[in-house]
Amino acid sequence: RMWQYRPARPADLPGLGALLDRAGAGRLWELWQAAGLGPLDHVVGVDGDRVGGALRFAAVGDRGAMIGPMWVLPREGPDPAALVRGALGALRPRFRYVQALVDAGDAEAGLALAEAGIPKAATLLALERPAGPEDAGIHPDVVLDYVKGGDLTALIQRTLEGTADVPALQEALPASEILASYRPGAGDPPPHWYRAEAGGEPVGCLLLNPLADGALELKYMGVIPEERGKGLGRSLMRRAIEEAVQGGFPRMTVLVDEANAAAKAVYFAHGFRLRERKAFHFLAFA
Repeated sequence: RMWQYRPARPADLPGLGALLDRAGAGRLWELWQAAGLGPLDHVVGVDGDRVGGALRFAAVGDRGAMIGPMWVLPREGPDPAALVRGALGALRPRFRYVQALVDAGDAEAGLALAEAGIPKAATLLALERPAGPEDAGIHPDVVLDYVKGGDLTALIQRTLEGTADVPALQEALPASEILASYRPGAGDPPPHWYRAEAGGEPVGCLLLNPLADGALELKYMGVIPEERGKGLGRSLMRRAIEEAVQGGFPRMTVLVDEANAAAKAVYFAHGFRLRERKAFHFLAFA
């Protein structure tokens, strides 16, 4: 077959729906449509009017794209790596970088991404903990003031210094784009984003995003270098738990770089437990 790769068009929707149905993802297709999500946010592999493969993408921050999941007709569709390469060609004019998050044990998806030129940048641990009345009354070791509003770019830059938080991402993207990638959507500022201050000076930040499944995601937590080792990380963590309890969130989640020993120590000390491992793939376009 002579597969061509391009963004999905309205005429591709029946074939795209049939592909997902055959791949066992028909229910997902129905949920997307019911939620008003864009079924056209796919790159498809087509031969004539036949859709043999599809790779979903979603915008991240101002210039990035998260790619996946991917579906290919067994024995009839395109090679998965070729589908990813085709997607890169289609996405390159619109985005500065692409990233993908796949199960660490999904060797096929990881191989397709790597063969297409999107290397693995880190192994991320997906952690979670319940949040409930038993957490009420947790008091931080250090009292900080939490302030909403204002540009957090410079503070994010400071808190990333010297950390083991996905170095490949820090090397490739400016702090402004990293911050934009944390944003859950419209709104300035998001309701659970805080600048932490001591004596009127910023010492850290805490970014929490509600998820569609009802959990509260700890998207980012950081302390500036000169204030580390003073218990501020524990104080930020306990404030995050307090936000979850007061907001009625039944559980909290976080993704952490497996190589980030300092962050893991704080999370595990505050009741987070491993749910699954994820392989994070990242490519910045030249």
